[in-house]
Amino acid sequence: MMQTMINTVIKYLAYVNKKFNRLLFSCNDSLCIIPYFAVRIKDYFRKKQVLICSAPERIAKTDGFHYTFLYQQRGETMAEHEKPVRILEFHIDGRQAGQTVREYLNHTVKLSKRQISSLKYRDDGIVLNGAPVRVTCMLAEGDVLKIGLKTAGSLYLDHGCFDSPLQILYEDEDILAVNKPAGMVCHPSPGHYADSLANQAAAYCAEKGEDWTIRIFGRLDKDTSGIVLFAKNSETVALLEKQRKAGLFSKTYTALAEGIISEDVSVVDVPVGPDDTVRGKMKADADGKPAFTKVTVLERRNDSTLVSLQLTFGRTHQIRVHLAYAGHPLVGDSMYGNGIKGETYAHLCATEVFFIQPFSGKEIHLTVPCPFQDGNITH
Repeated sequence: MMQTMINTVIKYLAYVNKKFNRLLFSCNDSLCIIPYFAVRIKDYFRKKQVLICSAPERIAKTDGFHYTFLYQQRGETMAEHEKPVRILEFHIDGRQAGQTVREYLNHTVKLSKRQISSLKYRDDGIVLNGAPVRVTCMLAEGDVLKIGLKTAGSLYLDHGCFDSPLQILYEDEDILAVNKPAGMVCHPSPGHYADSLANQAAAYCAEKGEDWTIRIFGRLDKDTSGIVLFAKNSETVALLEKQRKAGLFSKTYTALAEGIISEDVSVVDVPVGPDDTVRGKMKADADGKPAFTKVTVLERRNDSTLVSLQLTFGRTHQIRVHLAYAGHPLVGDSMYGNGIKGETYAHLCATEVFFIQPFSGKEIHLTVPCPFQDGNITH
């Protein structure tokens, strides 16, 4: 009875979220969407370790208990939780003098109109020479402009218990890059509410005394190992997405494919869509979404080929679908290929990522060793 009620609530909330766009926070994958008026079933969700998302500005006005449940248990006040904790400082020179704050943030910092609008309603969101200003204010040479990015969030994640520490590759004030092992899901999902990569990142965040919403940029399938990025604020997510669309953000995969691929370099340009016959499976589908995979042979072995892969679009299971479509499914892939007795993971790893730090402009190039490149398979 309770589960039926919850399913009904979730479907209704998804509809409301889509219709009004501001009432709820949406979560990736199968996370539940729970607004303030559904908190009265909190005990059920807490028992089941289901995540709770909330809209703090509405909770403060309407549901004091939910506010207490999410924030006061951590000794916070609402004002402390809402205060931006990532401050960016910009020194205006003669080239930018004469621009409005809005023009500078849009053209130079590359913030969208929506992001700029959100800054206007935050305390210390836009500060010029020590005083809050409107976005129509004109800039002069020598001015110091500061903007406050909200990193603290309202998403509660169980910190779980992990056998090994988070494998950190890179970290700054905006981005955390880690090496995900095969067999671990990125987001909490049925059966994995406390042992996902996001849960481990939340535990790491708590250990450091930091408070930022867990935002994964470019998740990997459970079977896939390799580099995963976490953005510590929403502005970073948006700017990384701009880089991806402009071709400035790149991710390279290494895979072991069945059989011998004869062409040194090939391209699979086939749309990908859901396979209605098997839940969670995708297929090559002329009516699906565009997908483009470049395949470069690294090494030909007795009965398999080690390849490097670069994607355009990055659809769900794109590599697995495209290699299977080309007649060379991933070694160990039981869903799209033959699988291997005793092996539980497809041989796919995100081995290289390149991006530009959104605010400093520094070029970041990350690499991890492929667990099966030398012929010895390690997960």
